Amino acid sequence: MTTRSHSRTFDADMPVPAVGAGLKPEHAEDIFAGLRRADFFEIHAENYMGAGGPPHHLLQRIRADYPLSIHGVGLSIGGTAPLDCAHLLRLKRLVDVYEPALFSEHLAWSTHDGIFLNDLLPLPYNDISLAHVCDHVNEVQDTLGMRMLLENPSTYITFGASSMTEVEFLRAVARRTGCGLLLDVNNVHVSAVNHGFDLGLAANFYFFSGLNLAGALLVYLTIRSTMPTAPESEALPASFKVWTQHLRNRPLRATFGIGFCILFAFIGTFTYVNFVLVQAPLSLNRMALGLVYFVFLPSIVTTPFAGAVVQRLGTQATIWGALALAGLGLPLLLLPALWAVVLGMMLVGVGTFFAQAAATGFVGRAASADRGAASGIYLACYFAGGLVGSALLGHLFDAFGWPACVLGIALALLAAGILAFRMRLDLAGQFTRRETEDRA
Repeated sequence: MTTRSHSRTFDADMPVPAVGAGLKPEHAEDIFAGLRRADFFEIHAENYMGAGGPPHHLLQRIRADYPLSIHGVGLSIGGTAPLDCAHLLRLKRLVDVYEPALFSEHLAWSTHDGIFLNDLLPLPYNDISLAHVCDHVNEVQDTLGMRMLLENPSTYITFGASSMTEVEFLRAVARRTGCGLLLDVNNVHVSAVNHGFDLGLAANFYFFSGLNLAGALLVYLTIRSTMPTAPESEALPASFKVWTQHLRNRPLRATFGIGFCILFAFIGTFTYVNFVLVQAPLSLNRMALGLVYFVFLPSIVTTPFAGAVVQRLGTQATIWGALALAGLGLPLLLLPALWAVVLGMMLVGVGTFFAQAAATGFVGRAASADRGAASGIYLACYFAGGLVGSALLGHLFDAFGWPACVLGIALALLAAGILAFRMRLDLAGQFTRRETEDRA
């Protein structure tokens, strides 16, 4: 078989990209009376195969203002029997009248021996099925005179007779027939859950970990690009030399490590606690899960006071206290009670936000030159902690469960506390040297 071309293509008035909605008669008044809120509307072909009447009157008014996408559910593309010619001709008349921008059908079968089944049934992915599907897709495209889209199915069983994956099967159909693919994300999720080919929690968050690292780079480059230009007589050292200078500064190194540990712990808590909240015994629905994140309100209120606390108690004591507060929340995350988990999240949020504010302020005071570069290195380490935390703690969650993940978070907070202690040990010598240099 070879890829075919067809005279009909996308309508010129279909924007790309476009956002559409399913057409419901009860929404008609709002569609005609309100602002244009959709780029196109989708209809089910079988609902408009009758002659005339209110459905077609509404559809004609819609088509006058919007492109259409027609979605079929009755062709039985995946079946072994020939396509129903009468049904295909009714579909052709509908396409000829309304000239849709898109036509799509399911990769499924729904008829057998002339009996129409009220379901979209799965098929084995092998060469025999591939030949039938390609023949049917070609017949539909030749009859309609336009390219069709094939929708990936949601399946609840697999077949021993399958010799290829769903992705390989769809790729082969598209290559042989020239059809497009209608990707139903919900169907992908349903099939993944039913057949257990989920990539695991860690893999699901690698992408978001990468965003953390990209964010670190973006912030650093932004800081560098907005730094004031130094006079020629006081030109800043080359970037590599400045970075080396900051990395040799032991208090700064400790602070960079603290930043790494803070986001490591924060990401570990507020990423994987979601899976605890939606599972038994807590079993929150999506709306309730969103409301839980009001636990950040106390952090928003308390974080601005970090500077005043540092002035009164010192950076080391402030960071230790903040980390201890976050640590107090960790045991609460393990209790099977919503109030305890929410309180634990609140304490972790307040503690990590406060420690982050104290550490950020210290970077500017401890850097002997080019504070922008020092802040950039700190942020790079901070986001790198999120990257490592999401991946490593995801593996722990997958393999050993939530308690192991909480233990990993506790170790990160402990490491940050140790680094804060070391930072204080070196601090006096650091500022003594700076004062001596100032007097000289």
